[in-house]
Amino acid sequence: MTTETNPVRDDDGVARRTARQASASHWPPVRIVALGGGTGLPTVLEGLCTEAEACGEHARDSVTAVVTVTDDGGSSGRLRREFGVLPPGDVRNCLVAFAETNSPFRELLQHRFTGRRPSTATPSEICC
Repeated sequence: MTTETNPVRDDDGVARRTARQASASHWPPVRIVALGGGTGLPTVLEGLCTEAEACGEHARDSVTAVVTVTDDGGSSGRLRREFGVLPPGDVRNCLVAFAETNSPFRELLQHRFTGRRPSTATPSEICC
């Protein structure tokens, strides 16, 4: 039986504390760093943030993401090839994962512009 004072034991007998146990006053706060990219990292971050919030923690205080930016597909790949910038897609998706469910920030980050610019356009011509 797991209680707030008894850690969970894995199959190998190693004591592990649950997130709820860690949020109790006698445990130091849990800090998590997630490394990765692609479609998996945002999914993991959403789960971690949900669990942190359930324990009374603010996700942005207890979860950190280190995002790889090697994407070369889709619109991120096009931006990378045409303008020589780091592909923003994976970072954008991780920022969305950190945003609260009803936040307008989520919708803003998920917005897609319509149309295509010619490959001869410079970033200043597109942005300004």
